[in-house]
Amino acid sequence: MAELDGYAGIIAGAKQITQNWKPKIDIDPEWDKVRLEEILDRVSEQTDPQKKAGEVFYVGLENIESSSGRIVGEPITKYEEIKSLKNTFQSNDLLYGKLRPNLNKVWLADREGICSTDILVFRGKQNSIANFFWYLLLSEDFIIVIIFY
Repeated sequence: MAELDGYAGIIAGAKQITQNWKPKIDIDPEWDKVRLEEILDRVSEQTDPQKKAGEVFYVGLENIESSSGRIVGEPITKYEEIKSLKNTFQSNDLLYGKLRPNLNKVWLADREGICSTDILVFRGKQNSIANFFWYLLLSEDFIIVIIFY
């Protein structure tokens, strides 16, 4: 039991470290600057959940943890419980909470599903790397630009 308790302590410490970690990207002033729309497409595909049956992975703003990029809560929802049109997304799409950008709600989708219309869906263009843009959207510098834009 003592050995298992020791492992539990190590696991708890590792979880705390990962929960408090915030990505930081140092921007080199020599890098080319491009507008976000040059590298990401805004996806505007929607679905009417009332016309479907079964369950779906549904992401609301409450399911994206601020500043961490993680999903929280239980996003599996019955279609019949969802009342209005929702945005659709695919694996590797970026979901960005457009309400109160200072909350920094960003998720890199690891599966397909639907999300609240308070969440913008972006898809990388041909040569873009989704993980990089996830880190960029989570950065404090990006939040400052969005808030003061």
